[in-house]
Amino acid sequence: MNEILFSQEAIAERVQTLAREINCHYAQKLCVIVLSNGAMFFASDLLRLLEMPIELDSLAVSSYIGTESSGEICFRSELKVDISDKDVLIVDDIFESGQTIDAVFEYLRSHKARSVKTCVLLLKNCERKTAREPDFSGFTIKDEFVIGYGMDYNELYRNLPYIAIMRDRNGSSG
Repeated sequence: MNEILFSQEAIAERVQTLAREINCHYAQKLCVIVLSNGAMFFASDLLRLLEMPIELDSLAVSSYIGTESSGEICFRSELKVDISDKDVLIVDDIFESGQTIDAVFEYLRSHKARSVKTCVLLLKNCERKTAREPDFSGFTIKDEFVIGYGMDYNELYRNLPYIAIMRDRNGSSG
């Protein structure tokens, strides 16, 4: 059985709180870079609550094979928008070791972004490989593998409306 960690309602409340925090921080146009595929659900809900004009792009970035991080960051897409001299917000589903956010942060800085901040739904309590911490974060969780609300196990379970700890890895959703 998978254990529900955050209900659909709890997620919605926390996303509203994050949106208020971001709205207080940014008054002008903001370029949002969503890390896909995991952050798509989170970003969709978050962006509808932001009050400033948004320029949106996504980057396909991955370090996972199944439930294990490979330790290597793989960029599977490029930016489509020009971010030079713009305020940029990276939106991701989960912050673990920090390697993905670090790699994306440096990638965006190399494209001459004026500022780069990060927003993650989940901040995992685990060993970090970077000193960088997210600027905005939703929930802090233990070092467990989670699924739902965009997060997957071998591309499954992204469509769950809640976030659960993955207990059963044999393919059943029980």
